[in-house]
Amino acid sequence: MPSYKLRKAVKQDLEGANHIFSLADTQHRKAHPEIFQKTFDPKDTKDYLLSCIKSKDAAVFVAENYGEIIGGILASVRQTPNNSALVPQIYLNIEKLVVAPAFRRQGVGRALMEHIQLWAEERGLEHIQLTVWDFNQAGQEFYNNLGYEMIHHRMRKELP
Repeated sequence: MPSYKLRKAVKQDLEGANHIFSLADTQHRKAHPEIFQKTFDPKDTKDYLLSCIKSKDAAVFVAENYGEIIGGILASVRQTPNNSALVPQIYLNIEKLVVAPAFRRQGVGRALMEHIQLWAEERGLEHIQLTVWDFNQAGQEFYNNLGYEMIHHRMRKELP
């Protein structure tokens, strides 16, 4: 029986949720400093997180263990661009999923993903999308095991 509980994030969770999500930001900056920069003002990230907590078109859930936030998921409802080549769709985009290192491989990430899937289904959304970076092999394996499939690769080339 897990010792953590999942719940919708509230304003009082801003510090803890911001901290847990910053773990992913640090990982991304380390892998791609040419793309990801440190946020200049932590208030900006907290303001964004608070706007997601308040929005009906976004969801922030946290995993809590004895009062400490040990994981979190942030997702928002999106729509395909107005482009005649694309089938119009409204879907859930997972922006961040993070579990504290000491709690990984204990079902926390899976539970957060299942929780967000139920949230999306309750809203009649047709599918969930997410981005997982090439350096994150563990993340790719995790999502594959949950039934997610690769739909495209984005490539880049540095210019001299």
